[in-house]
Parts: sequence; structure tokens; C-alpha cells
Amino acid sequence: MWIYGRHPVREALRAGILPQVVFVAEGSQLPEDFSKELSRAGIKVRSLPREKLTQIVRTDHHQGIVADIGPFPLASLEQLLERAFQQKGVIVGLDHWQDPGNVGSIIRTAYALGATGLLIPAGRSAPLLPAVVKASAGACFHILISQGNLLQFLTRFQKEGGKVVALDLEGQDIRKSLPERPTLLVIGAEGPGLSPKIRERADLVWTIPMKGTINSLGAVAAATIALWELLQER
Repeated sequence: MWIYGRHPVREALRAGILPQVVFVAEGSQLPEDFSKELSRAGIKVRSLPREKLTQIVRTDHHQGIVADIGPFPLASLEQLLERAFQQKGVIVGLDHWQDPGNVGSIIRTAYALGATGLLIPAGRSAPLLPAVVKASAGACFHILISQGNLLQFLTRFQKEGGKVVALDLEGQDIRKSLPERPTLLVIGAEGPGLSPKIRERADLVWTIPMKGTINSLGAVAAATIALWELLQER
């Protein structure tokens, strides 16, 4: 997998993920401490024309650095489940999220607020593309991320004793009910929204009360509010 941008490459290194090769745009110079990190890790650094880097990652937002990290280090569903119950934590389930920027943003938010990990359904959400890694600012390397069937995982999570919360436009006021943890928080994407089967199976359906003439928040903003409610100290 190719990743790009200074933050994603540095965070990959800090997570112990060593790129097979790092390409730097001709005429560009990395910060001295960054160059030393790469050198200490024994990573080959090669120069390429900036246009070539753009061709490799199909964007010119690479900041003059591109790296090949091999397969993305996905966690297994077993690891995600086990960690959630060990920590009495919160897992974020993404339902139909297709925008790589939004997926990366919620990964970054989940990591910053202390979530256990994320479940990104295979085939029903944006794959872990370089754009997702860039939008997460490298946070994707520091939090468990799994791919699998969301409904099947939800079913097993409940059987093990976890609680499932779904975020929707209609439901209980988010301020008036707080589930026990571990919790699986499922959030539908903008547009498709929450799957009916997920809503039916949830232990609790939350809604965020709003004022004004706009009756909905963006998915990332709504997810951030819900995560804050779940992860604040109690």
C-alpha cells in the first residue's frame, strides 16, 4: 500500500511499520529529525520527480513524500472483540461510509477520544485507500481497524454481553441515556443513513437534538458528539 504525506509516513514509523522504500520529490528536503528517523530504521530513501510521485498516488497532495508500507495492518475481528471487552471500550461501526475523507476523519477522531477501534464493513464502506490514511493524519496506525460483516459482528458482540448503540435522526435524546460498556456505536453515512436491520437490532437508538432550520449534522460531526458522550469520564 502506498501512503503519502509527512504525518502519515512518520506515524507509520512510530507504530513500528517500516516502509519498504520511501520516495522524496527531487529538490525537496525532509526535516533533519525525520531524515534521522528513516536512517535509524534502515529505510531506503530515493528521489523521484514530483510528477512521478503524483502518478504513483494519483494526487498532488503528497507533500513530496510517498512510501510503500506493504499490506495495511488490519486487526482481526477476534482482536477487536477481545480488546473491547478487556477495556470496556467503544468500537465504532461505519455503515455505508463511502467518502475516504470522512472515513479518515472519524478514524482520527476515534483515536483522539480514546475509542478501542473501528469496524469498516468490507464492500459497504470506503476501502483503506491512501486518501483514508492521509485524512486520518496517520492515526490509522495507532488504533485497531478491522474489516468484516457489520451485522454478524453486531450479533456476536451482543451475545458476548456488549451493548449496541445506533445513531439516527429519530431516537432517544443522546443526553438522557448512557449504555453500559463495552459498546458498539454504529453510525450511518450521509445519504444512505443507517441500515434498517442495524436499527432494529440496536439496544439503543440515539438522536442528537438540534435547533435551527438545518435538521441534521454531517456524519463526522454527529459521530464525534456521540463518541464524546460515550467516552467521557463517568
